[in-house]
Amino acid sequence: MDHELMTMWLSVDPMADKYPSISPYAYCAWNPIKLVDPDGKEWDPSELTKEQQDKLNSSIKYLCNQSPLFDELYKTLSESSVVYKLRIGQTQNNESAQYERKDNSITFRDEDALGNPSAYIEEMIHAYQHAENYCMYNSSQEFNYEFEAKLIKSLMLGGAMQTPAGMEVMLNDVLVNCYDIGDDLDYYRATSSTFANIYYEEANKYAVYNQTHKIGNSNYHKPTNQPPATLLLLLQLVRS
Repeated sequence: MDHELMTMWLSVDPMADKYPSISPYAYCAWNPIKLVDPDGKEWDPSELTKEQQDKLNSSIKYLCNQSPLFDELYKTLSESSVVYKLRIGQTQNNESAQYERKDNSITFRDEDALGNPSAYIEEMIHAYQHAENYCMYNSSQEFNYEFEAKLIKSLMLGGAMQTPAGMEVMLNDVLVNCYDIGDDLDYYRATSSTFANIYYEEANKYAVYNQTHKIGNSNYHKPTNQPPATLLLLLQLVRS
């Protein structure tokens, strides 16, 4: 940016094609007092300090290098027309991070969560499910978004996460023993009838477990009657 040229960028805005009426060199639509745009993409970290943003960005960069699945997901969120609000604040049930669908915000419980991929991966997956790919799910059929998100998170972390209660068989027995902690799970295997049957069975066991033990809200209790759209899309893009 050249501050002497009316806050004008010296290179084209990477999202310029979404705003043809605005100069591709303009910063914040020529309104830097009210708006913020740290990198020309669709994240709004304006409620985070510079140090907090750096901590989060460093963590995300590391994870993108480690996981092609997360890298693909993060690229989609960054290039989206949806603006995702990032903040630190109170979360439901004191969770490390929380995605709020009504305003597409991700709230981190504290600064430690900014540097801990395990704390926020699942919330970014929820953003990907609900804001980017919601039309891929059949609204007339039940689907447990929590189960799918936790499964994808496990794949992104290479199995390096605490196994959620009710998912022991899927994560430990299936992914570890059958798919080498997910490294061998590609799009073609995931679309096989064998994997589909395992997925449906374990997703519904997870829902019953949560109902029985009163874990989570109604989202945790839903059965699954359709394919895992986000999981299949990410595998298709990265591991076809």
